[in-house]
Amino acid sequence: MLAATLPGQLPVPAPPQPVEDPGQRPPVVRVEDSAGETEIPLDAAMVVGTEPAAGSVRYRDARLVPVQGATVSRSHACLRVQSGVVLVCDLWSTNGTRIKMPGQAPFRLRDGEEVPVTAGTVVELGDGVTLSVPSMTDGCGGHGS
Repeated sequence: MLAATLPGQLPVPAPPQPVEDPGQRPPVVRVEDSAGETEIPLDAAMVVGTEPAAGSVRYRDARLVPVQGATVSRSHACLRVQSGVVLVCDLWSTNGTRIKMPGQAPFRLRDGEEVPVTAGTVVELGDGVTLSVPSMTDGCGGHGS
């Protein structure tokens, strides 16, 4: 299938459409802040912050997840799944995003940096706001490693 073209331009192939596996459920991210704890399926890109905005990322279907934290930016971080891997991106936050992966020294993402994370990773946004990343198979029936 070809995407639409303008007069005088060569046709460009349409991007591939993902094939949904009806038996696969997305991983569930545990979000903790001063208001408590909640679990949210990572079935679309997730923008987390005090006043998250879809315009902060390039994904139209982004899920907006508001959290409470004085040092957390309005749109602080983005989580998404690509090819079965959870990716975390700092959205140019004021106070940074800290990653704690099992068996590794904690590190801070650079502004705009996106990294793959492993099962058991905790993402710290500040003021006790954390995002816990499960394995792709922990209670969600995914493919996992």
